[in-house]
Amino acid sequence: MDVSDIKNVVVNRVSDIRNLPTSDVTDSKSTQSKVNNSKLNKNIINDNKEKELNKNNQSYEENLIYCKLSKRLYEKILINDKYFDKPDFQKWDEDIRLIIEKDGRPIEDVENVIDWCQSDSFWKSKILSGQSLRKNFSKIIIQMNEDKINRSGNQIPLPKSILAQNKESSEPEEEFTPEEIRKINQDVEKYKKILFEKRIKRDTKILRRVQ
Repeated sequence: MDVSDIKNVVVNRVSDIRNLPTSDVTDSKSTQSKVNNSKLNKNIINDNKEKELNKNNQSYEENLIYCKLSKRLYEKILINDKYFDKPDFQKWDEDIRLIIEKDGRPIEDVENVIDWCQSDSFWKSKILSGQSLRKNFSKIIIQMNEDKINRSGNQIPLPKSILAQNKESSEPEEEFTPEEIRKINQDVEKYKKILFEKRIKRDTKILRRVQ
């Protein structure tokens, strides 16, 4: 096949394509559009599934925290009363969730309050549920902080400069020799005499003015 033959084949092929019915071209475009839409819908579905999965994982982790705190409270109560009835943990979980999410309490504060209230002689008999914990949370944390201050004896850290002065003042004083002591006494007497003379002069001036 020479070049002219190849050219004729190409021309004929182009002509065949141009002579295709319009419906065939439209059907082809419609099919491709359906394929693209199908892929798009599939991607959207996959994204939604992934978001839902992440949301479920986050919800599971949060619920796990509430469960751990409920169990922590129950175990602390059992230390004081080993026959304490097993509670409705689902209700306790909800109360603790409200403490954290609605009341805005940090998880660390909840842990500390649970531990402290069950070691306090007054509150350990009052906090026997998640509901009572939430109801009295503010009172407990205030008293807990006051207790920490009282235990520390209200001690305020002194500045380093004062601590250094105290350290210097705690060192043993240098002892003077008898000769040094005698000289110091002479100087004291000398200054006493000077002060006395100045006072006399001052009083004399005042008397003259009065006269």
